[in-house]
Parts: sequence; structure tokens; C-alpha cells
Amino acid sequence: MTRVLTGIVLAVVASASPAASPDPKSLDISPAQVTLARELVRQLGSDVFRERDAASRKLADMGREALPALLEGSRDSVDAEVRMRCEVLLPRAESEDMKAKVDVFLADTDGKYTHDLPGWDKFKDICGTDKAARELFADIIKLRDNHELLIATRLPADDMKRVVDARKRQIQFRMQPVVHTPNFRPRMPSISEGAALLLAECVAPEKEDGWNGGWVYHTQNLFYQIGEIQTAARGQGKYGPAFRKLALKWLETRDGVQGIQVAVGIAQQIGLGANEVGRLYVKMLTVEGQNAQWMRQQALGHLARTNAKEHLPAVVKLLTDTTVLMPGVNQPGYIQPEVLVSDFALVVACHLTGQKPSDYGLKVTPGRHNNNQFHDAGAMHFPPDKEGKADAVRAAAVAKWKEWEAANTKKDEPKPETPKPTPPKP
Repeated sequence: MTRVLTGIVLAVVASASPAASPDPKSLDISPAQVTLARELVRQLGSDVFRERDAASRKLADMGREALPALLEGSRDSVDAEVRMRCEVLLPRAESEDMKAKVDVFLADTDGKYTHDLPGWDKFKDICGTDKAARELFADIIKLRDNHELLIATRLPADDMKRVVDARKRQIQFRMQPVVHTPNFRPRMPSISEGAALLLAECVAPEKEDGWNGGWVYHTQNLFYQIGEIQTAARGQGKYGPAFRKLALKWLETRDGVQGIQVAVGIAQQIGLGANEVGRLYVKMLTVEGQNAQWMRQQALGHLARTNAKEHLPAVVKLLTDTTVLMPGVNQPGYIQPEVLVSDFALVVACHLTGQKPSDYGLKVTPGRHNNNQFHDAGAMHFPPDKEGKADAVRAAAVAKWKEWEAANTKKDEPKPETPKPTPPKP
């Protein structure tokens, strides 16, 4: 894989060659040329140096048409010199093959054909195949630095993550080298580089979005540091419609404690709207990991403050979450009864349904204000019994909620049967 990644040296012009056909079948290599290339590969193992040298030069002149035979020789030949010479010749053939495929892709301005370009299938599944999407992908594939990421979209997830991590380190080094470099000018990632990185992380998402330490570029910084990317993520500019889809998909794939929190901040930064932000907060309700309970508190508070009644079912699922949100404290001058995630979820559920938490046995915590309950999870609590426990009153509250839910949930009424027409009498 290393040879493939380092060997592709592609210099693509700004647009496709006028002579390029939009049909990928125009790139098919004739059987006669394949046969000729295989014979030349066989001659690479000749005992006569001149024959070996002549075969090498002829294979080089064949360019991409020698690629199938060179791949076979580098992989299958039992002759070490044949394998070595094929390895030397492969980068040029692969480079010409990639350039030819890109030229054909760019010539297919109407998107009528299927193209075998690394990353294209994944990209079009996310961004579509309209003009904006094709233009964005064309700019991605033109840049040599993006090729490793695009090729890596075909690798297993673990291998791909290593390629993504290496690319992020490369970006970071370009912006801020480890050692002092006189007259250094930082180079910020371009929109096509940012799009390639987002695409790769959509295919193989990392739970913590690069928060694993080390000298790496954090992908979320694209949305804060690059004005062109901020504009495109809002759906504006040349690539706006396509890039916005890619940004939405990337935000959707964040699934760790910090990753989802990052996604919420970016969604608000690029103005995705209440519905998209609300969906991310709902995802935050189910996140697992260290300090996940605080994420649930944050999400519950947001859903309550925005009166997001459509997300009530997600809130109700937390009525069985016994994770401690506010530990009980009983000290002189400060008393804080224990509050569970389920307690706060019930407060929010009552708000979304127009009910009073006090009807379910919840009390206002002394020294706190009920009107601040969605910012302060400890504002309301279940009073403990003589043994200092609130299990019984919590169970009663959940049971009462289920009764209310059963009485107020609309059930689908059976549709009346359409009477069958009476057949006419003979």
C-alpha cells in the first residue's frame, strides 16, 4: 500500500483535456496491448541485459497500458528481478492511469457515466452527483495531497484511521512546525483539503474526533479557522450545496462525548437551524463514556429551553436512568439532595407536556429557584424518606407518568371497513 500511496504523482490541469472522452470505456486497454505488455514483463527476467533493458524502456513507453501486466508481475512473478523492475515502472503507469481517469471524469460534465475513482462512490453517496458536487470532487482529486485519503476510503476502518491521522499531522506541521523554522509561513488547509478530510472521517469516524492527543490537526478547526469552509458549510458559494451535505454527514458521524459536543458547537456556528441542533442534542442524550451524565443534563436543558416537544420520547427514555447527576450533600449552610438523571428528565418531560413536577412528588431544593430549573439540575429533587432514600417516591412518579402517558397518547383508530358492493341479481 505504501508504494501505491507514495508512487502516485499526478499533475492535473485545471480542466479536462478537450480531447478526453466522457466515457470511461474509452480507457479500456486492448487485449493486444495487454498481451504485448505481459510478454515484455516476461522479458524482464531475460538472461541478456540488453533484452531486460529494452523491455523496461518499452514498458515505460506504454504508460498506463502496461499497468495490468506490471501489477501482475510485481505480485505474481517468481523472479526477483522481474518483481523489482515492475515495482520501479509502476508509479509512472499508475500516475498516467489516474490522470486519464480524472480527465474522463472532468469531461463527463453531465454525470452520465460510472467512474472508477478512489473516494467517488463514497462522496456521491453523501453529496450527490449534481454540478456543485462534481466540481467539488474534481477539485479534491486534482490535489495530490488528497490522494492518500481518497485511496484510504477503500481500506478497512483501522487502516484508514491511521492514514487520516497521518494526514492531520501533516496539516498541523504545515501550520506550525515542531522546531523553529526561520521565515516560516504557515499554510492553512484549502477547501478541497478540508473536504477530503471530512469525507475520510465520514467513512471511518473516530469517537473522539482526534482528541487522542499528539501533534495533530483537529478537524473541527476547519469550521472556525477557514472562512471559505464556513461559507460553504452554510450552503453558500460555489461549493455550498455539496459541501453543506458533507458537513452535515460529518456532524452526524460524531459519536463520542467530546465529538458530539463539538458537533453541537459547529452546528450553531454555521447556522444549521433549530431542527439540526436539536437532533444533535437528542443524540447527546444517549452518549456513553466518562461524564456522559453531564452531557445528558446539557441536552435535557436545551430541549426544555427550546420547548422541543417533538423530542419528548427521547426524554422519556431517561426516566429509568439512575446515574447520579447531583450527589447528596448535607453540610452546615449547604444542603443538596441527591438528583438522578431520571429526576431531571422527569422535570423536563413535565415542562414539555405542560404538567407540574410537584404533581409527581418533586420538590424545590431549598435555597434554589424553580425558574432556574433548566439551567440548574439540582433545582428540584425527590424528598428522601426516614432512611434517606427516595426510591419509593421515584418509582411512584414513574408509575404515575406511565398512567398519564397511556391516557394521553393517541392510538391509531382502526379504519372502518369499506363495505363490499352487492353483486347484481341475475
